[in-house]
Amino acid sequence: MMKVLFSWLPDADDERLNDFFLCLDLASHRNECDALKKTVASIRERCLSQDLQQLSIIEKELPFSQHAFLESSKGYSSVTINTRWLNEYQEYMSANQARMVHFSHEQYHYYEQCLPAMFYYSNEKRIKRRILAEAGAKLYSQYEAGLPYYPSLYDFAIGLKQKNYTEHELTQYLEEKYHAIYHESSRKENEFGGQSAGEFH
Repeated sequence: MMKVLFSWLPDADDERLNDFFLCLDLASHRNECDALKKTVASIRERCLSQDLQQLSIIEKELPFSQHAFLESSKGYSSVTINTRWLNEYQEYMSANQARMVHFSHEQYHYYEQCLPAMFYYSNEKRIKRRILAEAGAKLYSQYEAGLPYYPSLYDFAIGLKQKNYTEHELTQYLEEKYHAIYHESSRKENEFGGQSAGEFH
């Protein structure tokens, strides 16, 4: 299933492909790509030395639409992970990586609560803040789980396996989005004499 996600863009290296899927999640805020990467790097560095409250992990079967969620109450915090998604992800990675990508996604949101000053978008309007938070959590979880690809690639592969769309529909969608982003970037270069932050190199 993963091959479909690469076949439509055979000349792209992993970094370019990952940047594309990150920009896809950021949508109209994709000029925030570089700033978000710096924030994620800072969080990873800070949290290696910061003694933050440990999160407990709960694994149980949930409705398939929900990957995992964070709960905090009276000084206690936990991450509940949907075992259905763990099983799906383990087709593409180890069991530990599948667990870590879900746990660290919610861990990122936990850090947003504990260390709001480190997240430059904390005071943005709700919709923009949510888009940046979700993209940041995915990027953080990719690094923490040691995955070669941005988590959305695995979600698309799982959706393909579950026949939510056909290979043709998926590749057509990705090609259209890729060219829209790339050509917009090229147009901005021509208009303003430089490359927009967060666009493709």
